[in-house]
Amino acid sequence: MGHIKKIIQDQEENILFLEEKFDTALVGTGRRSGEEVVAVYDSTECIKILINEYGMDDLEAYEHFINSVEIENKSPYKPIYISDFRNIANPTNEELGEIIEKLHNEDEKDKNKKK
Repeated sequence: MGHIKKIIQDQEENILFLEEKFDTALVGTGRRSGEEVVAVYDSTECIKILINEYGMDDLEAYEHFINSVEIENKSPYKPIYISDFRNIANPTNEELGEIIEKLHNEDEKDKNKKK
């Protein structure tokens, strides 16, 4: 068990965690206004774990993450996922535009799946 998970478990009772293999992607806790405290995972790190664990390529790991890991639970205590842009070293405006467009497209896909 990762040390971050242990700290969270000592402070919060109802938090749901992903499988242990994702412990290194756990960054802390968070919540939306008025909602329950939940575990927060770095989505990029989750995808890297899938690549390393199962030998998936980038696209396979991304699709598996979106279609299986991210939506596996409907509980109000289910984790949320962040995209951490701090690791992007001085992106150009064009690269930032591509990133924003990709995130927008992901959101649209998610909305369409929920319909």
